[in-house]
Amino acid sequence: MIVIVLFGKIGSGKTFAGEILKNHYHFYHYEGDQDLPLEMLEALNSNKPISDKMRGNFFKRLFINLKKIIKIHEKVVVSQTFIKEKYRKQLLNKIPEAQLFYIETSDKNRLKRLGKRIGNKFKIDYISQMDKNFEAPTIPVKKIINNVAGETEILRQLKEIFSS
Repeated sequence: MIVIVLFGKIGSGKTFAGEILKNHYHFYHYEGDQDLPLEMLEALNSNKPISDKMRGNFFKRLFINLKKIIKIHEKVVVSQTFIKEKYRKQLLNKIPEAQLFYIETSDKNRLKRLGKRIGNKFKIDYISQMDKNFEAPTIPVKKIINNVAGETEILRQLKEIFSS
C-alpha cells in the first residue's frame, strides 16, 4: 500500500499534483476538502476564522474516511492543506505508512493562480491570514516545488523522488 499526502498553502498546486499522480501513476486521488464539516465550510465561505475545534472535527472525519479508502485502494494520494503540524503528526500516528509531500510555491505564483480560479471565494486578506497560520513542516517530508506552469516539472520531481 502507498499513501501520499500532498499538503501546502492554498493555491500551491496540491490538487494539480494529485491529478498528476492519478493520471500518470494510477493513484486514487482523494480531495480532503470533501470531509469539511458544514460549520467549517460556512466559516471558509464567509472568510471567517477557523477554530481548532473545527479543525479537530474535520481531521477526525478525514482520518476515518482515509482509513476506509486505503482498505479499498492500493495507491492513494490525498490533497489537503494540513495547515498545522500537529495534524500532520496525528496523520502519521494513525496511518504510519503515509508519506508527506510538501507542495511549495512562491506567494506570487499562488496569488496569481488563485486570482484565475473561477469563483474564488477567498479575499486576499483572508488568504494572508491563512498563510500566517500555516506551519512549515519540521517533521521529515518530501518537497515538490511548483513554480513552473504545466505538469512536466512536477513529473520530473516525482520521478526523482520515486527513484531515490
